[in-house]
Amino acid sequence: MPSRNWAVLTENSPSSSIPPPNGETPTDSSSGPYDLPLSEIPKDGHSPLHKGEQGAGSAYKAADPQYHGKSGDGSLDVMVRVEIDQHDARGTTRAYGMSVPVLRYEGERLVVDEGRKSWAGARRSLKEKKSRTSVVGRGGSAGREEV
Repeated sequence: MPSRNWAVLTENSPSSSIPPPNGETPTDSSSGPYDLPLSEIPKDGHSPLHKGEQGAGSAYKAADPQYHGKSGDGSLDVMVRVEIDQHDARGTTRAYGMSVPVLRYEGERLVVDEGRKSWAGARRSLKEKKSRTSVVGRGGSAGREEV
C-alpha cells in the first residue's frame, strides 16, 4: 500500500452519539442482533455478512467525517482513505467505510487467574541466568534483569 493510503478506526462511544444522517434508522449493535438472518446471508463470499457491511463503501456513514464514530452503539467504525491518483502531488484520497459490530461472548466465563498461572509456569527460573542480562519470560526488554 503506498504511503498516502491510511485508515481511521474509531469506537462509536455513547458519549459521542449524534442523530443518524438523513433521518435514517441507526444501526445499533448494542440492543439487538447485528448479524444478518441466515436466510439473508449470500453464499458468494463477497456480500455483506452483518449489518455493518451493508452499504459499505464511499457513501457509508463511516466514510463521512461528520458521522464517523458517532453512532453511539459501541461498534467500531473503519474508514480507509485510498489515494486516487499516485501521480497527483496533492495526494488526494477517497474514503471508504464500514462498521465492525460489538463483540458478544456468550460462552463459559473465563477466569483470568488460570491464564496467568499457565504463563508464569512457562517462565525460566532466575537461577538459569547465563549472561550479564537475562530475559525472563518470552523476550523483549520487559523482565530484563542485571546480574
